[in-house]
Amino acid sequence: QGHALAESLPNINPEVFKQPNNTLGIMYLLAMKQYHLSMQAHTIKRVGSYHSLDTAAPLPSATAIRQQVLKGHPLEGMPSAAQSILAQQIQRGQGPVTWKHFAPLLFYQLRNQTRADMDTWPESGEGLGDRLWLAARQTNHWEELLRMTKTRRFPLTRLQRVATYILLGLNRDRLARINLELAPPYLRVLALNTGSCEARRLLRESQLPVIYAARTAPSTEPRLCECLQMDIRATDIYTLAWEKNSRSGLDYTHPVITC
Repeated sequence: QGHALAESLPNINPEVFKQPNNTLGIMYLLAMKQYHLSMQAHTIKRVGSYHSLDTAAPLPSATAIRQQVLKGHPLEGMPSAAQSILAQQIQRGQGPVTWKHFAPLLFYQLRNQTRADMDTWPESGEGLGDRLWLAARQTNHWEELLRMTKTRRFPLTRLQRVATYILLGLNRDRLARINLELAPPYLRVLALNTGSCEARRLLRESQLPVIYAARTAPSTEPRLCECLQMDIRATDIYTLAWEKNSRSGLDYTHPVITC
C-alpha cells in the first residue's frame, strides 16, 4: 500500500509512506473524501519509534512492551492501571496470547483444505492460497509458515487476515452476507465510563441497536445475527489460547466493564 501511494504521489518524500501511521492517516483521509464526511483531520506527531525495542524510552512502543511480556520480564513503560490489568490476566492464565497459540488449529484447517477450497477465503487470490496450502504441508510452525509465504505482494498483515478468516470459517459467501460496505448492524458496548453523560446520551439516541450482552441482542434481523454469531465465535476461539479457565459463551455472561 505504501509503495502504491509513493508511486501515485511522486512530489511527496517517499520516506513518509514507510511509516505505518502515515499510511493509515492517508487511508482515513481517502475514506473521508469517499464518503463525503464532515470530519476535520488533525495530525499529531508520534513520540517514539513504531517498532523500536527500547523499553527505556519515555514512551516505549507496543512492540517493545510485547517483547518484554513474552519474555516474562517486568512490565515497564505502561500506565500503572494497564500494568495491573495485564499482570492480573497473566496470573489468571489468560495471556499473553499470540499467533503461536493458534498455529495447531490453523494447520489443522489448512491441511484439511483442498487447493480449490483455498480459493473460497477472502484475500487468498493472486496465488496466496496456493502458497499457504503448500507451506502448510511442509511445516507446522507459524514462523516458518510466514517465512515461506511472505513476500512484498503478500505482507504479514495480509497473511494474518487470511489466517483469521480461516480460523473463523469466514469464507467469501459469509463475508458477502455480512457486507462490510453497509453500516454496522449494531453497536457493541464492551466498557463504559458511567460518569460520562455524553456517552450515555449517544447510546440512548443511537439509531442502531446497542448490545451490552449477547443474550439481550435482537434475533429478528438476519445480518445482525450473522455478525453477532461471528463476534461470539471469535471470542470462543480466542479463549482456546488461555491456559486456565478457557470456556465458551463469555459474550453471554461477561459483564460490561464500568469505571
